[in-house]
Amino acid sequence: ALAWSMNNLPASQWVVVLLLPVLIGLGVLVILAVTKNDDDPMVVAFCVALGLKFVASFVRYYFALVVYSGNADSGQYDTSGRGIARAFREGSMSFVETLPRAMGTDFLHQLTGFLYVVFGPSQIAAYVVMSWVGFFGQVLFIRAVRVSGLSVDIRRYTYVILFLPSLLYWPSALGKESIMMLGIGLATYGAARLFARRRYGIVTLAAGLVVSGAIRPHVAGTLLVSVGVAIALGRGSDVGGNRRGAAGRVVIVSLIAVGCMLAFSTAVNYFFPDGGSSGLSAVTDTLDKASTGTAGGGSQFDGATPNSPLRYPNAIFSVFFRPLPWEASSAQTMLASAEAMALLAVIWIRRRVILNALRKMAEEPFLIFAAVYTALFGIAWSSFSNVGALARQRVQVWPVLLIFIVLGAPRQHGGEPPPAHVDRARPPERRMIQRA
Repeated sequence: ALAWSMNNLPASQWVVVLLLPVLIGLGVLVILAVTKNDDDPMVVAFCVALGLKFVASFVRYYFALVVYSGNADSGQYDTSGRGIARAFREGSMSFVETLPRAMGTDFLHQLTGFLYVVFGPSQIAAYVVMSWVGFFGQVLFIRAVRVSGLSVDIRRYTYVILFLPSLLYWPSALGKESIMMLGIGLATYGAARLFARRRYGIVTLAAGLVVSGAIRPHVAGTLLVSVGVAIALGRGSDVGGNRRGAAGRVVIVSLIAVGCMLAFSTAVNYFFPDGGSSGLSAVTDTLDKASTGTAGGGSQFDGATPNSPLRYPNAIFSVFFRPLPWEASSAQTMLASAEAMALLAVIWIRRRVILNALRKMAEEPFLIFAAVYTALFGIAWSSFSNVGALARQRVQVWPVLLIFIVLGAPRQHGGEPPPAHVDRARPPERRMIQRA
């Protein structure tokens, strides 16, 4: 295959023949490593999903270059990346200078240039690499649910996260969705470890906030707020230890509050570099900017910007479940509508389990985190008035929202031995069953 490709394809395409086996091999090794202690590792499902992820990457590449004639965002990243790679080859930029260090869209431009320096100027290679990154972001959500110890059907959750069409398709290209999937997945996994009092929870959470904040600082702020609320209200675990649980909460919530202020100020500076907005007016201006910036492309609808608390339910519904069937005007919007309606139907079927979980949410800090993040995301993205943009954006919240529809099964322990204090707190018969 390599010999045929080198003779018949340009270097920017046949490099994928070298890259794919490496990524597949590394991916399988990582899957085996992270699932080796699971009672139900589901290795085959993970490997099949990894293969489908690469297929989705090629599909997105086709749409970007053929259907949209190279006018997708990835085309802009490709142009900038080629310029950076050319400067590196000519000696006007050092390797260190090619490392991404900006924020937002500029981060993607620089990241593309770095990938082109490493793999050569190949857009399809960048698609494949970013698809691989997005896949392991999804894996991190599954690991987070396992570590959290929630009463969930982990097999069902794994299948949904791995094979939901939107999660397969959107975070599989050269773009922000793949990086955000990794960043939010890391932060969610870190939050789960923090609430379960496992090692490296804060470190993992911080890494996820850095990755997500590099692309969208307001999302990092939303994650921080969600963690802070969960620590402040949750009774299921004492972050910081049993004896100093209250003091630990005060310290961690204070640090999170400072982090939220930094994330919010960074987000304001990112959206309004001229300093034209501040405080609450910046929030309003940001929502208005989102509404104006997405009302185009032929798939727009009337946004539901929440100007008062009474409009919050309608705004959140719009983010998660629009377009409605009668609003779909093309094959793509019909698929997006069908997926959203299927999710809505499952939520309705599972409504009693979800409501029961919400009533007992104070006992599960991770559920508080999931609920707060879902609600804040719905409000923050309520001004988006374009079906395509909204379908891409909500893949950042669906792995968290889907936790609620798989609640109600025996608790999972994620392949890792529970902390010592949890073992000692269990009744003797539970310990006997676990040893058996």
